[in-house]
Amino acid sequence: MKIRLSALVSACALAYPFVPAQADDPQLDHVVVTATRQESRADDLLADVTVVTREQIERLGDTTLAQVLSRTAGVFVTDGGLPGKTVSVLIRGTDSGHALLLIDGMPVTSATLGQAPFETLNAAEIERIEILRGPASSLYGSEAIGGVVQVFTRRGQGPAKPRLALRYGSHDTRDLQAGVAGGTGQWSYALSASRLQTDGISATRGPSANPDRDGYKNSAASGSLQWRPAEGHELGVHVLRSADENHTDGDFDFDNHTDNDILSWNAYTRNRLSERWTSTLRVGAMEYAADNFRPGAKDRFVTDTGLVSWQNDIRTAWGTWLAGIEQQRQEVDTSGALVVDSRTTDSAFLGWTAAFGAHGVQINVRHDDIERFGSEKTWSAAYGYQLTEALRAFASLGTAFKAPSFNDLYYPVNCFSFGCFGGNPDLAPESARNREVGLAWERAGEEVRVVYFDNRISDLIDWGFTPENIGKARIRGLTASYRGRAQAWQWNVVADFLDPRDEETDNVLRRRPRQRLLAGVDYSVGAWTVGGQWTAVGARYEDSANDQRMGGYGLVDLFARYRFDKAWTLEAQVKNVGDKDYVLERGYQNTVFATEGRTAFVGLRYTPR
Repeated sequence: MKIRLSALVSACALAYPFVPAQADDPQLDHVVVTATRQESRADDLLADVTVVTREQIERLGDTTLAQVLSRTAGVFVTDGGLPGKTVSVLIRGTDSGHALLLIDGMPVTSATLGQAPFETLNAAEIERIEILRGPASSLYGSEAIGGVVQVFTRRGQGPAKPRLALRYGSHDTRDLQAGVAGGTGQWSYALSASRLQTDGISATRGPSANPDRDGYKNSAASGSLQWRPAEGHELGVHVLRSADENHTDGDFDFDNHTDNDILSWNAYTRNRLSERWTSTLRVGAMEYAADNFRPGAKDRFVTDTGLVSWQNDIRTAWGTWLAGIEQQRQEVDTSGALVVDSRTTDSAFLGWTAAFGAHGVQINVRHDDIERFGSEKTWSAAYGYQLTEALRAFASLGTAFKAPSFNDLYYPVNCFSFGCFGGNPDLAPESARNREVGLAWERAGEEVRVVYFDNRISDLIDWGFTPENIGKARIRGLTASYRGRAQAWQWNVVADFLDPRDEETDNVLRRRPRQRLLAGVDYSVGAWTVGGQWTAVGARYEDSANDQRMGGYGLVDLFARYRFDKAWTLEAQVKNVGDKDYVLERGYQNTVFATEGRTAFVGLRYTPR
């Protein structure tokens, strides 16, 4: 991998904490679940993880999950900031179908398309997000080649606290959020609802594009309830519903739109059976329905997923063991009948995490048996060494896979004079082997992280008339990040350097930027907090032949918050302050997928402390 001198200089600068910490930052001392499937302190992890808190989401005024993810290390999103428009979430340069989405532990995906509907989730229902970068099939099975995004819905504790937020802005955007949360020693609960609506802008530009506005509406609600009848025992349930109407451009004067509906729920019982053994039994279901409307036609795609999981955490003198089994049942219903419309995956997983003095280790293995398809075995191994009290080095190796989608395998074959088009039941899974090394430096109020990775992906599925396993890619890169605080200031800097190559042609993979820089700063004085973020993205190619170049761009977003009462806050955001015109995707016949220019929003928030 050839990394320019400027990239190395930036990484080294980030690795040196240039602002002295003055106070503890609770965000740097959080507990993370996704990296091990067990509660682990962030400063003990041997994986590359980012946590996004509720306060961070509110600060810059993001309204969808996709917009929030676009601001995080190692993740590039091609939605252009337009709410609800179809996105690709590229973690470490992998495909969007290589990013596994979990909502409170429940997988959410379209089994026909083979990727998650990141654009459909309203950020108002999110309490926190954990982003695990790197292959994680040894923990979660199929799809986790690039990483895992786990969304946690609202939680409650302490006295009952209602909340309310109102927001209005450009393109007649209206955003309403309300909820209540609380709890006692035995019970905790949270209820939340939100409504987002915008007239939007024309979704595409070009000679055949429809110049009308393409609006978006989203209604969402979530709830959680936990009961602790005795110490060490908890029963709980989580529910999320998100429904939207998303308008897009058809050719010329045609107006297309899609109605998406997600319903996800899961119930669990967590029981401490002994001093060393905790058992968690979880059952859940997810339905994702997409109705696509175009003049004179309607297409319907429905994925139903059922999950039963039993996980056991066992603490011993030699570390903590993880052992469990899962069964996932997927059923699809489409307007065009598939040859096969259901499959069951039976899985077993085992893990071991331990620390011996300055040494740390994590090993995971998993076996997935997929009905009518075959079985896959994946593994990962990580080692860490505490060089000093604040500095930790870590390295890992791991494998991952992605099972072909129902469309890939079972789309009905239709033959024409020029050939036959349809699925291929003989496809192999896409597979990956990743290695990475990193350094993490942490002390009160500051965190520095530098990670280098090398991910080889083979048997990539490419659609011609029928899909085939012909693709190979090698994605190498480096992510360096720094965040911290000093008195009234908070800082956050991320630098991503990527070399994503098609191994057959040595061309850069389409739509992946090779450099990206995120830099944010906040300043608080009295009742005021002001700040912003600068995003700089390098050039990309629209096509796999690297003939259609899309130039780089830089964006500046600003915000201000004024807390005029203990519970009331006035908020304002201006996005794309410089009114930059930039391109993230191109379509058919020189069509360009639109991005927003300068936008402004004001709001009022009630959050009693």
